[in-house]
Amino acid sequence: MAVELGVKVCILGDQHQFILHHHVMERKTYDQIAVTMVTEAKKCFPILNACSFDKDFYSPSNQAELAQHLDQVTLPKKGKLSKERKAVEQTEELVKVRRAHSAVESAIHALEVRARTGQMPKSWHG
Repeated sequence: MAVELGVKVCILGDQHQFILHHHVMERKTYDQIAVTMVTEAKKCFPILNACSFDKDFYSPSNQAELAQHLDQVTLPKKGKLSKERKAVEQTEELVKVRRAHSAVESAIHALEVRARTGQMPKSWHG
């Protein structure tokens, strides 16, 4: 999410759209905080075992490090894919997870709309 709330915010949510962890990104990019997001979330939710990311989070080191923390990492690679990588990303399991990722995009859009229209929960106003 780039401009929704006036500052870059990375949000890690579960399958029920509950927010597990968030990070305000001051002078950071998504690929710099991917591992931090997962490790911080796992401190409070140790049963976290799978996570789906956008292409912006990809780096070879993130792929390797996240695989140590999670059973299943869906981290699509940026740019043109090699035949080997394309075969990995087209496996039935990863395609299923990436299709479910549209729910994440929907939740992001809902946050954007609420922020723009001023319909934030009362607790957010202090």
